[in-house]
Amino acid sequence: MTHALHELVKQQFGSTGHDRCDTRECGAQAYVRVEFKSGTLLFCGHHANDNWEKLQRESISVRDERARIGAERLDVSA
Repeated sequence: MTHALHELVKQQFGSTGHDRCDTRECGAQAYVRVEFKSGTLLFCGHHANDNWEKLQRESISVRDERARIGAERLDVSA
């Protein structure tokens, strides 16, 4: 996927299959984007669930796309 296409998909859907959880040694697909004063972190559904209350309390904004887990995905590999 080209950088331009990747950015277009992110604008439309918020995250792509290329986005990965920032939790140490996880690497699962990220579905939650959390913005803090110091920057942005991405979380998989599992790690977002484990830390949900703290993320809500300490973040500037949260984009939660966990509802997409298990749903039919857009194929952007072509």
